[in-house]
This record gives sequence, structure tokens and C-alpha cells, in this order.
Amino acid sequence: MDNRRELEALDPSSNNATYTRVDALTPHKIAIVILIQQYLKAKQKAQDSGTSYPAQSRRKFCMVLLKLIQLPDMSYKDLYSTLTSSKYRIDTAHLVDFENCMSNLVSSNIGCLFDLFDMQSAMDKILSENSGVSQYGVVGLYIRRVAVTLDRMTFPEMMALHRSIILYYEKGFRSLGICPSGKSANSSLVDNHIVSKERNNHSKWSVKQAELFILQQSLLLESNQLQALPPMELQSRINEIIEDNPLLSQAHFLSYMNYLRLRDFFSALDVLHRTFDRNPVQTLNPTETRGFQYSSLNLAIFHTQLNHKTLAEKCLRECIMLSQQAGDKHCLEHANAWHCILHSDSIKPSEKTIPDDSDLAMTLPASLSIQFAVKLAAISGYKPHTIFEILLKSDDLNCRNTISELAISAVAERASIWSLYGKNEIGSLYSQLLLRLYQIWTPENGNNEAICQALCLLALWLGTQGEYALSAVILQNASIRFPRDPVARTWMTCDCYVTIAQAIHTGKWRDGNESCCQLSLLDENAGILQRASLFIARGNLVSAQKILDKILLKRNLEPLVYIRALILLAHSQISRTQISSQVVDTLNTALTHAKEKYLHHEVSVINMIFSHVLLQMGMARRAFDVMQTCLEPIYSNGSIYDKARASVLFARCTVAATEGKEKKVEKILDCMGMITEAIFFFKKLEAHSKVKDVYVFLATFYHSVGMRAERNRFAYKFRQYDQDFPTQTEYLSAFY
Repeated sequence: MDNRRELEALDPSSNNATYTRVDALTPHKIAIVILIQQYLKAKQKAQDSGTSYPAQSRRKFCMVLLKLIQLPDMSYKDLYSTLTSSKYRIDTAHLVDFENCMSNLVSSNIGCLFDLFDMQSAMDKILSENSGVSQYGVVGLYIRRVAVTLDRMTFPEMMALHRSIILYYEKGFRSLGICPSGKSANSSLVDNHIVSKERNNHSKWSVKQAELFILQQSLLLESNQLQALPPMELQSRINEIIEDNPLLSQAHFLSYMNYLRLRDFFSALDVLHRTFDRNPVQTLNPTETRGFQYSSLNLAIFHTQLNHKTLAEKCLRECIMLSQQAGDKHCLEHANAWHCILHSDSIKPSEKTIPDDSDLAMTLPASLSIQFAVKLAAISGYKPHTIFEILLKSDDLNCRNTISELAISAVAERASIWSLYGKNEIGSLYSQLLLRLYQIWTPENGNNEAICQALCLLALWLGTQGEYALSAVILQNASIRFPRDPVARTWMTCDCYVTIAQAIHTGKWRDGNESCCQLSLLDENAGILQRASLFIARGNLVSAQKILDKILLKRNLEPLVYIRALILLAHSQISRTQISSQVVDTLNTALTHAKEKYLHHEVSVINMIFSHVLLQMGMARRAFDVMQTCLEPIYSNGSIYDKARASVLFARCTVAATEGKEKKVEKILDCMGMITEAIFFFKKLEAHSKVKDVYVFLATFYHSVGMRAERNRFAYKFRQYDQDFPTQTEYLSAFY
């Protein structure tokens, strides 16, 4: 429908007006009222006979009646099938009386319709206290709305309604394959053209039904996409609603949300503009600007997610101006939050204003602002104890006002912050706690973004522990729960990380390269870092240095990305035969930044690399001292790959720092438990080349001390393992 027709539809006095009532009567609504009447009659008969109406039939009828009132009009075939289905099957006597009443209404003249819906008798009788139908309840309001609309209809409109009922009934029985009894001979001579014309003026979706459907689907898209309708089916329903109610702006916004989860941004932007067009038209007042600030806010959010900073900034300025004119403090706080998101690379957490939580209406924005400020502070490198103290304020607001969704979001944020600071074990425990709390608090909304983050954090943790099968099960569950964007990007990114790590360990370079390409589409910086890791594992150090130099030249890099890029750059400057003179400067820079940002895991990894460099430079005692400082943090929160290579490196430093053959043998025997555990971890990760490198180290060591039997034993293990799992010799490096 074009804009001209929509504007004419608003003006009943227009010559070309196609004005229709919002809740026009249809044959389906008449059938529902008849169904209610026959139910009350059947219930009264049971009471007159001294028996009670069956409780199961009463319960099923109430359920099917609620379903029929909420859903849009359906054909008589669908209505009959619903009433006779196993889930909603009504009482047999009730169904027979309903069929007879519908048949009499079709076979009789229009006078039967007047007698059936007399305002003073029929409707008052239905809504009487003895009937059990409250005039203020859902059913009572529905009946009164039908009665008021019927009372206002003119005689030609009543004639058209009667014809529609006849066509509705006959078409349904033809579809069911049943010939209706008592049908008049003239009933088949209905003017189909007139009936079709009259039916086009009746809405399939009433405003109340459309608003309920939009509200339900919007909540599901926000909190539980799995239970929402599939995109194609949902868009079909939305098109029906827009056709029947073209000025319902909420329907256009639901279409915008549906297009977003399909990543159809062009259609989403077009539908969002249509949403703005309907807002002022609905108010019937050209000077009314209420709601425009939210239109500008949504447009700013759309451009922010696409990284269109200039357009987003303009929309935010317009939103702030309109919010100030309307005195909308709530919209101003949302605009402030998205302004911080838009400039998150330059804004400081102290510049993020927190709303006054004394106002009950501002509790939700205040809690959201606190959590966002905590996220900025964690990324910027603030002190951990300060961050957790600030987050306690959000917990206090959420608990005092029973905001369960934000309370669970705070738990997910805690898990992420602990993992950011290198406490992966605590982060995984918080993720498990989050999943348990969600089952207790809001089990019906178990598919929001916090749950996806918890699942991905657990999948990453299991992947680092070598439990690839369990990690794949969790990621598959996440993919089923969150099939659409934008939440789906989280588990897709996690899946790429796990696949790349597994490819590096097992030497499946093609799988790793494909996952790097997929990760680059989701997160460019993460894709570059993982590709550099892949190059280093393959020994292509020059290519790794080239792409790392490019990412280090970028401005406003997150501290964690910058430090990890420096760590990989240090790896690329180390080879088995020589060490670059720049590696010490690189490691010192990374260590300084990691300590400033309280990234404890990265500090331990840097110290481990320092120990390896010192060992290769012949400073064995110094390497041993440095290795002792980082061994405990890696064992506590590191992956089993880090644990394994730290154990092997510690054994090498211990042997190199010891003088005398006998003492060296004693030290290697003391470290044999750690080495055996490292071999077990490497085997669990299927890192076969690393296992062989450990066997080479042991065989070489025993050869140097003159213990031929032990040398031959480990040499035989190497040969046997190489026959079972052949790999190229250039990958025999347990350190990387």
C-alpha cells in the first residue's frame, strides 16, 4: 500500500477513503462467539440435569478459546481441525451444537443473524454473573468488542457479513469433504464478487492480535531466538499484519529485527525508515514529535554496528536534541551509552556518566551503564579490585529491583573479566554458575547473550584442556540455541579459535588456514593473530613478522591484542639455530605493558619465553630462576599445552643449570614425573611432533652422560612413535 492510500485511510471524510474499522467483524469472529454461546448452553444443561460439566473438557475449551482469541482469523477448515485435534478436542455434544448453530445460520436468512446477536438479550446473557464469563476478562472484552461493532453496522454491512459467513462455511466444508446438512438451495448462488469485495475490507489481523503477536516475537528474538518463528515464516506473518494494519509501526520494527538476524542490512535499513514514516502518521498531528528520538536512536545503533561512525554520530546528535525537547531522560541515557560505545577506543571509563539510581525509572539504565563502564575499565587496564567493587553496585541495583536478566549479565561479565586477567579456572567456574542460575531464575528465557558467552567460555576452556569432543558438543549446543546474528558471532568466533588451536597442535594446516579466513571476517585483529600463530607453527617466520608488523602499526589497539601481538612477534624472532637481537626488546616491551594492565597470564608466558631465550644464550642459571617464577601461574590457569611446554622447558633449564653428570642424572630423574605428564598432555592434544621432540631431548641427554641403555630406550620409543605417527622433522619443537 502506497503512502497516498495510507493517508486516505486515516480520513473517513475523504472521497477516495478506504477507511475500515480497526476491529472489523469477520465470519471467524462470529464463529468464535457462537462457540462461546454453545459452551455456556452445554454447561447450563449439565447443571440443570444435576451433573457437572467435565473438568477436562472445560480445561481444553478454555485453552483453545485463548488460542483462538489471540491468533488471527483462520478458515473454517482450520477452526474445525483445531476443535477436533487431540490437544484441544472439545466435548462432542458441544461440537455438535456448534455445527448445528452454524448450519442454521447459513441456511436461514439474515434475520437469524439479528436474532442471534441481539444486544439487549444475547450479549447481556453471556456476560451475566451466572454464566461465569467476566465482562472485564479476556473473553468478556472480546465479546463486548464484537457486540459494539455489530451494533454499529448498517443493514448493507450486515448483508455483506451474512454472505461472508455463508461463503466461509461452505468453503470450509468443501475442504473437509463434508456436505453440510440443511443448506438452502439458494446458498450456492452467492455473489462471489460482492463477497470477495466485502472480505477485502475486513482485517485478518486485529490491532490487539497484531500487538500481542509483535510483543511475543520481539521478546523471543531478544531473549530466546530458538523459540521464535523461523525468519521466512515470521516475515510472512509480518507482511499479513502490515497489509491489514499498514500504519502499525511496531510491525515494521519487528520486520527490521527479523532482517537483522538474517544480516540483510539493506532491507533492514529500508524497513527501519518505514518504521519512522509510520510513527508521525499514527499520531494524526503533524506537530507531534513524540517517538522521533527513539527512531533516531535506533538508526544510530544500526550505523554503529556497521561501524559507520559519521552517520551514527549525526543520528545520536539528533536523538539527543529531540530527547531534550521532549524531556526524555531515559532516551538521553541510552544515547549516552551508545555514544560511549561508538567512541570506546578513545573514551575513558571515568567519562562514562552513571544515571541517578534514586529514580526508579532510571535503575535499568544505571545498571547497564555500570556494566559498560566496568567493561571499558577492564579493557583499559584498571586495577582489578576497583573494577569488581564498581560491579558490586550493579549487583546491588539488580537485586533490589529484581532485574534478573542484568544480574545474570553481571555474572557473565565477571567470568569474562577473570579470564581476561588470566584466571581461567575461576572464569570457567563463574560460567558454570551462570548456567545453573539461569535454570533457577529464568528457565523460559535460556537463550540470551549471557548464556552464549558462558557456553563459549566453557568451550574455550575445554578446548585448552584437550577435551575437543566436549568442546564440540558445547559449541553444537550453542549453534542450535543461537542460529542467528548477532549472538551467533560469539560461538562462531569461539569455534574458529578451537579449530585453529587444534590444527596447530595436530599439523592440519589447511583446516587452520580455513578457520583463519573465517575468523578474519568475524574479528579482523583476532584473525591476523591466529594466522601469525599458524605461520610460526609451520616455521614461516618471515610471513608471521610481516603481518604482525602491520597490526602493531594500527592505532588504538586493545591492550590484550597489542601484548599478544608482541608475544607472537617475539616467537617469530626465535628459531632453533639463532635468536634475533630484537627479541629481548620485544619481550621487555610486552612485559612492561602486561604488568601495567594486570594481565597475569601474559606475564607468565612472557617470562617463559624469556627463560627459553636465556637458555639458548647460555645463561642457564638465570633461565632457571626466571622459569621458577612463572611455573605456578601456568600450572594454575594455563592450558595443558602451556603446562606441557613449561614442564619440558623447566627440565631443560634444571639440567643445564646443574654441574656434574651424577647431579644431572639426579635432576632429570626428579623431573621425570613432569616430563611424563608433559608427554601425556602432548598425546592428548595429538601434538605428535612435540612428543617426539621430548624423546629426542631425553635420548640426547642420556647419550651425553654415557647411559647407553636409557639412550637406546628413548631412541626406540622415538622410532616406534614415529612409525605410528609420522611427521616432518622441522616441526620437532616442544617449545612452539
